[in-house]
Amino acid sequence: RYIEQHPGSVVLTLKVPITQAVFLRMDDWNKVLNLRYIGETAEEELAFAKKLEKNGVRYEGDIYTTPFYPMLKSELVKSWQGLFRYDACIKQTGDIPYPDMQAGLWCIDKQWIAE
Repeated sequence: RYIEQHPGSVVLTLKVPITQAVFLRMDDWNKVLNLRYIGETAEEELAFAKKLEKNGVRYEGDIYTTPFYPMLKSELVKSWQGLFRYDACIKQTGDIPYPDMQAGLWCIDKQWIAE
């Protein structure tokens, strides 16, 4: 769905055992890349945003990139542990809970490359 093909690019089709993939939401990965909070719910994310506002933080990434907010930074980084929160459930049920789910691989085994 999200593959971009450019001239000269090659797309590999893989048959990967489900146990060898790690599942995550693209939306959550973008939050990590943009130094944003991953909440369990939208309400939790809103509560964190209000906490930032109360502390005078205009840009969420500032709590990570500056030394001024160590407690908020700790809370932010801890939230990133939620990145793989859907992995076990997907492996157990095979159900994909969101349309923006992705699978990550730590390596590619030659045997997985489909002909």
